Amino acid sequence: MNSSGRVGTLVIGSCVLLSGAAGLVYEVVWMRLLGLLFGHTVLAVSTVLVAFMAGLAGGAWALGRWADRARRPLAVYALLELGIALAAAAVPAVLGGLEIVYVALTHRVGLSGAPLGLAQFLLAAAALLPATALMGGTLPVVARAYGAREGEPGRTVGYLYALNTLGAVSGAAVAGFALLPWLGVRASVTVAVAANAMAGIAALLTERCFGTDALSIRPQRLTRIESAVPVA
Repeated sequence: MNSSGRVGTLVIGSCVLLSGAAGLVYEVVWMRLLGLLFGHTVLAVSTVLVAFMAGLAGGAWALGRWADRARRPLAVYALLELGIALAAAAVPAVLGGLEIVYVALTHRVGLSGAPLGLAQFLLAAAALLPATALMGGTLPVVARAYGAREGEPGRTVGYLYALNTLGAVSGAAVAGFALLPWLGVRASVTVAVAANAMAGIAALLTERCFGTDALSIRPQRLTRIESAVPVA
């Protein structure tokens, strides 16, 4: 691995870790916000989990297919992280606006009971889906960035997934035990948004500085085999 490859791997690995942490901070905060909005914890948790799983799956499928054709996947990854920051920053305001919609549905349309609960669920999930879909696309895209230079895709994806999951565990713990009790909802969202923005900017600078060599990882044994082959 050359020096630029080492730097690129360290930076992008840190970005994936930060991204995973931010994602779980959002999840914990959104559960709190929806619990206050719905007045029902079970519906809030169900909405967030459905939006997260559906967004991650849909984003991974759609953006993963697109990533295979991306000529600069690391730049695409940077834009996804910045997009997550913007979409997630807007969620509290959007959820606040939904409260007015729910009141109108109750008093003007006359919805109540199960129909009202279904409307609440669908509207709140739709508010979360843009951010979660972008989150779902980050891992396939950054794996594509590694895969362009990597001879062991399974090992690469495992490495990235482990970092992302470690970040998620850290984010959930920090959000529940530190950010929300000490800083509150708005500041917690700001911290997570800043983490995504930092990841996006760092990835973009890495791609700009090193170009296609940013993640130039080559297995040591493959390098040895190639060096042993005589050049015609």
